[in-house]
Amino acid sequence: MCGEAISSFLSRCGDSAGQDCKSPFPGGSIRGQFDLVIGFPQISNYLEFGQLSRLIFMEDQDKVEGFLQRHPSSMNEINYLGQTPVHIAVQTQNATILSVLVSHADPKLLNTKDNDGFYAIDYAINALCHSLKPGKEPGSTVCNGCEVLNVLLRSESAIFTNSVRLAMQLPQYHGIPVCIGGQKNIIRSLVSRRKELKTLAQRELTPVERQDLKFCEPGILDQNAAQTQQLLEAKRCHIPARLKVNDSTESPEDSRSIYLLISHGDVAESALQSGFLMPTTLFDDLFRLLAERLNYGSRGSKDQMFLFSSYISWLVDHGGDLRSTVPTLWGRTTAAHYFMAFLGTNQKSFNVGCIVPLSPEVSSIIFEEDNIDDCRSVINWLQYWVHATRVAIAIKSVLEHLEYLYDILGHAGYDLTKEYWIDNAAVRHFTFLILDLRHTCCSLHNSRRIKAFGPLSTEDCHEIEEEDSWRLELLEQLVLEFERERGNYADLKSFAQEYWAPRMKVVCQEIKSYVQTEAQRQSAEAAGVVWECYSPQVPCDDSLTVSTESEEEVSELEKALRKLDEIATDPERPSLV
Repeated sequence: MCGEAISSFLSRCGDSAGQDCKSPFPGGSIRGQFDLVIGFPQISNYLEFGQLSRLIFMEDQDKVEGFLQRHPSSMNEINYLGQTPVHIAVQTQNATILSVLVSHADPKLLNTKDNDGFYAIDYAINALCHSLKPGKEPGSTVCNGCEVLNVLLRSESAIFTNSVRLAMQLPQYHGIPVCIGGQKNIIRSLVSRRKELKTLAQRELTPVERQDLKFCEPGILDQNAAQTQQLLEAKRCHIPARLKVNDSTESPEDSRSIYLLISHGDVAESALQSGFLMPTTLFDDLFRLLAERLNYGSRGSKDQMFLFSSYISWLVDHGGDLRSTVPTLWGRTTAAHYFMAFLGTNQKSFNVGCIVPLSPEVSSIIFEEDNIDDCRSVINWLQYWVHATRVAIAIKSVLEHLEYLYDILGHAGYDLTKEYWIDNAAVRHFTFLILDLRHTCCSLHNSRRIKAFGPLSTEDCHEIEEEDSWRLELLEQLVLEFERERGNYADLKSFAQEYWAPRMKVVCQEIKSYVQTEAQRQSAEAAGVVWECYSPQVPCDDSLTVSTESEEEVSELEKALRKLDEIATDPERPSLV
């Protein structure tokens, strides 16, 4: 890397060096950042890494220990990114050196934020995945992320709610298996800390103050943990940093159950076994969040997001009903509806191998023929839209997702040769999408990208149905046509490729021509053209002779058409002779 390139890279820190620099490493892996700093000392010079931090980067434990003995105050080093030596040690993913530093650090240092708002434990969480550090024994199965994280979990480092949320998320940009063991370790650490917090509150708070905290109920402090901290702080009680639930930027009112932060069924089971009670509203709450995520959510799919289906299976195994309706801002639709939409947006995750088995009960419900709600597209398997202005791309996307449909049906244990109704439902749904029909039942990746803030009124639904009436009629005509033609093809894929796709291209072209002609008519009217009906007039006087050719009438009509042609020529309009 040349000097100019380094200068350009470092310019991302901000306008000038100083204690408020932001990290020049947005995204990417912790180890990658570490390797870059090691490879180019100019970076550490520019960012004012102290001597202890430089020794940590060298991963020389003896030199680190010796330097700390001679200069214990070096633990207070802060570089221009606001990072402490503990932040740096986490980046090296060297648990041994991190242990040395933790033994010399006080709680304040362990819970210092850098300029990007990250604690050292957040960096450990960021690296929480099953990957082996370069240089380890080939046969080693030790997860570096777990080693480093466990050092901090045993220390005075706090695990604030935002850190827990970060830890429980599924990785978005890589396919390295998420560390379920590390997530379980966080759950176990939270259990011990919440027990200590409850003991402290029972000692410091009066029975009246504890009344709203529901300490009499069994289970570990969960949604009431943040409120417990708030009451203790209001009484100016000393709360050890490791027991705190929220930092100064988090509001107790925003507190959520640990179950609404979890993304994997195995981790949820660990939380249940550890003493966290399932909220009675968990199923509805989780699906409401899922529906909101799908409503105008990110079109991108996380690399491992399919693993979230293990959590859905776990919920169903513990009494959740996919046939039940989920109250959302825009109405009530079945949980199966949203789960199918979720599966439809995670083809990428499925294809890279992040697959978990679906429980038999889940598989039997989500593809049930009679599991129908108010959705006009009938099958809710896919709500991922490619806008119809690029018809060829939209149809190509449909064919690709059809392949995914086959794969996931096989994964769920279905045989399409025995489930013929799925063919008709899939064709109807894909046709619904290509015709750009609007949903009045839900808001899932809608093509117009309009975020729903409330349910559609009856009047709005009627208005949409009236505006879309000709497309709805066309949908029913096409569905009947496709049902007749489907029997001429061996399977759904060949039918879709050889008949459905070419037919829909023709239909879309016809729709486009119709819309353009209608737009031309409206433009002409806006320009002042007045449409009148010209017809032969019955003479009012018998003495008048009627000409065999109404030359004046023809002339006026021709003038009107010529004026219209000057505005927007329609090649299909017949010419007057």
